[in-house]
Amino acid sequence: MGIVNAGNLPVYDDINKELLQLCEDIVWNKHVDCTEKLLAYAQTVGKAAKKAVESEEWREWDVEKRLEHALVKVGFQCLICRLKLICKRSSGQAGIR
Repeated sequence: MGIVNAGNLPVYDDINKELLQLCEDIVWNKHVDCTEKLLAYAQTVGKAAKKAVESEEWREWDVEKRLEHALVKVGFQCLICRLKLICKRSSGQAGIR
């Protein structure tokens, strides 16, 4: 097995001590419940822990403001939906399908 990009790996001494201990416990199979401990730790520091629940207040904004929101926060499909809605509410001359 080879390391593709070793430059992206953290320096061993810079790894969080708690995470380091949990990883070593897994590698060396030191405890019966080491997997559960690592999973519990991951839930407290992972993206899921940092991800704030976004409110749905943007759905009540006017169409132009929702379009701006879609450009910044939401995916391409949602952007197309917003553009279609704007075209329907405007003079209808744009004709996006």
